[in-house]
Amino acid sequence: MTPIPRWAEPFGARAALRAALHARQRVPAYRSFLAAAGRVDDASLSGGERLARFPVTDKKSYVLRYSIAERCIDQRERSHTPSSRAFSRPRRMAAFVD
Repeated sequence: MTPIPRWAEPFGARAALRAALHARQRVPAYRSFLAAAGRVDDASLSGGERLARFPVTDKKSYVLRYSIAERCIDQRERSHTPSSRAFSRPRRMAAFVD
């Protein structure tokens, strides 16, 4: 795998920060997760520093705590799974080979 050039790193951090800020606005579970963690955004920091202050989501603290609908943008569940505890799993490559 080719390493990311140092000059490109800020672009990745900026995109990740935009995604996190978008999720904070539109995803109820993420907004609640950030509030519970005491996360306050400080716009005076650089994008990378702001991004580093976001808490890490994991299965125990985020996925199991909130329903699928709460973890969707505007609570619009796009999955047709019968269980709110279902997890998205990648398909095996063999499933894509004819």
